[in-house]
Amino acid sequence: MARSRGRPREIVEYVPSIDIGALRRAGIFATPEKKALRAWTVDADIVDLAPIVWDGRRLALRNQFIEIEREPCPFGGERYYFSCYCHRRVTKLYSPNDGPWRCRHCYGLTYRTCQEAPRDRYRSKAQCIRESLGGGPNLLDDFPPRPRGMHRTRYERLKARHNEAANRATTLLASLVFGLNKRPGRFGVAQ
Repeated sequence: MARSRGRPREIVEYVPSIDIGALRRAGIFATPEKKALRAWTVDADIVDLAPIVWDGRRLALRNQFIEIEREPCPFGGERYYFSCYCHRRVTKLYSPNDGPWRCRHCYGLTYRTCQEAPRDRYRSKAQCIRESLGGGPNLLDDFPPRPRGMHRTRYERLKARHNEAANRATTLLASLVFGLNKRPGRFGVAQ
């Protein structure tokens, strides 16, 4: 839901973030006293480069200590979570304007899709389905063929979701254009 008053909220996708899963895959938590160098990118531009130090209990990052919580899994292993300043257990922390690392709730961040108009949201959904199947984002192109190894029922379900989202986006766009043509003035003549 978009805000109608005040300044617009910052968007998660455009803020430097640190993901606990990416750190784990990089082997940060494998041994205590581990040091690494981490780069943050926003839209493929490097926005920050900082050393990370893991002491076995917490991360040291940009003169800030971030507590790490571990939770055992039922069949072995464990899951890692950041412990935010607000006492939430989260998997991602954000740092807008080089501020301290906090969760998205602390900074009031929102997602890009929440800020889109419904017609754009449906269009984005249809494009995402096409791209996940190996096709392009153009809704006027043929629907991509079923990828090898994908179950036929899953492919048909994705195709139905795509068609529904594309139809809704087209209907909402057509109603917008029709509404603009009915308005007097710059866009058209009143009928």
